[in-house]
Amino acid sequence: MNNLYGRESKQAKRNRKAREKEADSRSYHSLSYHRFFENYTEYCTTNERGKKKIIRKYTGPVYVQEIPKTMRMIMKLFFLLAFVLMAWLVYHTGAIEAQETAATAWYLAIAELLTILSLTYMGYTLLTGYLFAPQRMTTGDYKSSSKALIRAAKAAAACFGADAVFTAIGCLLSQEQLLRADALHMAYFLAGAVLSLLIFQMERSIPYRVEEAAERPSDDEGTEILYR
Repeated sequence: MNNLYGRESKQAKRNRKAREKEADSRSYHSLSYHRFFENYTEYCTTNERGKKKIIRKYTGPVYVQEIPKTMRMIMKLFFLLAFVLMAWLVYHTGAIEAQETAATAWYLAIAELLTILSLTYMGYTLLTGYLFAPQRMTTGDYKSSSKALIRAAKAAAACFGADAVFTAIGCLLSQEQLLRADALHMAYFLAGAVLSLLIFQMERSIPYRVEEAAERPSDDEGTEILYR
């Protein structure tokens, strides 16, 4: 008997664990695979030649931007232009620093490097995820566009702010009057921080409607791909 007085027999328990282990081995591939196909369900079918084939269907929630199409296009254009302007600010600041005789402080150099990395991440997010994301998004689409842009904008704002602060600290430590070039650097860094915060606030204020999946897989139908 599989269940005696509410207890699972040893054989039934071994069979259940074997099925769970087999299901885990079938469904697990790699972290990038699970992230890309999150909330998809894999169905194994057999064709007329007897060869097994994997079919994936999205069975997770759908994320929908609740703003008009025209407004959505305007915001995407603004985000792209703001990113280009921030990249120009960093490039122009570096060009000015290259012409200066004094060496850049090590802590400011590290902050500027982190700023470049955060902008690289933002550009990658915009060009590969956000700008071309559909209005109705899967979990993967939503995380690689909206969520990723919010993280990138937050990181860029923090880096630009650190650049401005470290520039001011460098002026104080050198015990020199604030030079015109240093003031221009801080203005550029503060402008970059403001643009990053604008992107962060605008994207975070966009309402997203979450629609539950129309179809949910059962244990017998397929294996759902999860990522945490």
